[in-house]
Amino acid sequence: MKALLIRLGPTSLRIVTILIAAILGAACGTTGPSLKVNTPPEGHLGAYKSVQIVCTAEDEKEKGKEYTGRLESQLLVKLRERDMFQEYKLSKDEGKTDLTLKAVILDLKKSSGGYVPYGRTTSKVACDVTLVDNQTNATVVSLSVVAKPRYSNIETALEDAATQIADYLREHK
Repeated sequence: MKALLIRLGPTSLRIVTILIAAILGAACGTTGPSLKVNTPPEGHLGAYKSVQIVCTAEDEKEKGKEYTGRLESQLLVKLRERDMFQEYKLSKDEGKTDLTLKAVILDLKKSSGGYVPYGRTTSKVACDVTLVDNQTNATVVSLSVVAKPRYSNIETALEDAATQIADYLREHK
């Protein structure tokens, strides 16, 4: 090690150490599924035939409001891909359904899309999801999701949140 220090000098070694630490720090960021079950389902969700998806933002003045329609669409697509229900309705559709899936966007961080020192920025979506039985008004399932895919834009974060929700519901069909 002394020979390397003498040959390269302490400054070069410091630069290499900083670069290695930066690469490892960027690679070890926290991402991945972060679904938390607040109220687990008591029975199987396969007994329900139809669902209405309603998305809102916690603070209507915040920028989350403009993404509620996109989250609704992503939830619809992901639930259909997993063949969860026979009939799907969005918030603007009329008619009766067995369940209402209520998603509330709590926090939304839109990435700048650029690079920051030692990595790139990441978008984040945090939301609470509740499935309510329309006949009894009882909560069937309550979930909290934080979607923060690495190096993502807001569309990818919304899709990740919808995927986590749909996967959990599919597991309990």
